[in-house]
Amino acid sequence: MSVNSSTHISGNQLPPVDTTGRAAPPPSPSGTNAAPTLQTREQAALTGWRDLPDDVLALLFASLITEAISVSTTPAARFEALQTLVQLWSVANQEKKLLQTFLENNRLDLEGIRKEILKARSDEWKSRARGLADRRDTLLKDFSVTREALLASIKSSGLPPALPDSCEGVHLCFREISLTPAMGELISGLKEKTVKIDAKAIGRERFLSEVLPALEKLPASCKVVLDAGSNGLTAQDLDKLVDVMSRKPFIYRLDLTGNPLSAGGNHQRGFTQLFRQAGPLTHLYLAETGFDYQAAVTLGNALTKARHLEHLDLRNNLLKDDGGAAALINATLPDATDVSELERLHALRVIRLGGNLYQDNYDLWEADLTVQGRWIALIQKASNEMPDDSSRVFDSAPRTVFDIPPPPESSSGDTRIRLDDDRAAADRL
Repeated sequence: MSVNSSTHISGNQLPPVDTTGRAAPPPSPSGTNAAPTLQTREQAALTGWRDLPDDVLALLFASLITEAISVSTTPAARFEALQTLVQLWSVANQEKKLLQTFLENNRLDLEGIRKEILKARSDEWKSRARGLADRRDTLLKDFSVTREALLASIKSSGLPPALPDSCEGVHLCFREISLTPAMGELISGLKEKTVKIDAKAIGRERFLSEVLPALEKLPASCKVVLDAGSNGLTAQDLDKLVDVMSRKPFIYRLDLTGNPLSAGGNHQRGFTQLFRQAGPLTHLYLAETGFDYQAAVTLGNALTKARHLEHLDLRNNLLKDDGGAAALINATLPDATDVSELERLHALRVIRLGGNLYQDNYDLWEADLTVQGRWIALIQKASNEMPDDSSRVFDSAPRTVFDIPPPPESSSGDTRIRLDDDRAAADRL
């Protein structure tokens, strides 16, 4: 993106965005001191900017824009610079006027920059997710070695060991370790590592008081596999986890199996925000979480925001009738006019619905066929519009995404579910 781009965005066109790339509400009216619109839930507003001299602010704007357009900077750092720039825009009238003048002099296309950054970040996430799959055997070996080393060192000295740089993966099992100051220091230094946080069945209190702070300490460059199953987590606790995910999009695999996420608040909103803030998430396990008809209906198009999702486990939940499960399937329907939806559909491998209490799966198969029909229409549209580009990437026939076994009381349904369980387990990290 050239600084001398011919496209110009005026003061009223500066595009506020949140961490998912969606447009945020318009900035405050000129002359007000309202909080910035570009911030995630519970995130503090920028303060102190209105005390800076104009020449210092101009240097700050120049520095932020330089970082945002620099292809040698990581997509995450570029997006953070753009976020800060947009936040500054909405602080006060003085800064708005100064930034508008700056943009007019440099003729920057901030919307173009934003799209470029989001695409680069998406490409980075996809590459890192492929690395997790391709390096699975090495990571599993490193997980085993580091888990044993941590446990042995803590038992002997009470302190964690110095882990070798050659280890690509680090296993932090919170049934065996605690978040001590020394452990916090080790966690803060795990740059570029794949970190498996095993927090299964440690209890709600420890998850909130140790695991969430551990996530905050991890460097943003990490790739995280988080197992938080069977901890009694509620909808309110899910909100806290999603807040961390919105600010640090580094969780690639998340297991929340066996938590009563429909309890303790507006669970529909909690599930919706989880999908909206999925970021690089490829594997999401929500079996036995109380996911029900209301959650499926409220989900709306939030599921389509999880653009990198490959595997979604919703088994043994409360989708009691065909309407509930069908509502979930309809939530995945692509926009048949948007060829960019092909990328999301191409990533999606399976959504598992076994063990839900629907009585007749024919309506579900029909809804699944509707998804496939939209898919075929998009492939044809891409072929017509971009015959030498993306249509070649998506030229295969659409897959059957939804795993819809017969009702669980049937013997054929039980057999199908066991086979699917074995296949899914072989993909775990």
